[in-house]
Amino acid sequence: MRKKWIQDPKTHKLVPASQYCRRPRERKTAHIMPDIKPFTTVCGDIAGQEISSRSQLREFEKRNNLIQVGNDKSYVERPDPKKQEREHRESIKRDLLRARRDLNV
Repeated sequence: MRKKWIQDPKTHKLVPASQYCRRPRERKTAHIMPDIKPFTTVCGDIAGQEISSRSQLREFEKRNNLIQVGNDKSYVERPDPKKQEREHRESIKRDLLRARRDLNV
């Protein structure tokens, strides 16, 4: 019977896959996120002025009740197939009832 083996990246020894435990990656440095690139606003209370930091952007969005499109997924709903099927059947029933009423059947 063949076994599956994995080579440990630090020790370079072959270890049975069932016994291999991947070590968590060690961070050698902190993750530092750069500031945003300056841009000119096109709307809001400071239209035409430059925003050059995240804090300015947050304050601007809050004051003007704005959100960035693409950053917030809360407005996206996945379609519910059961609900779509139910609505489709209801629309067919309405169409059939209207057709019967129009034909006086």
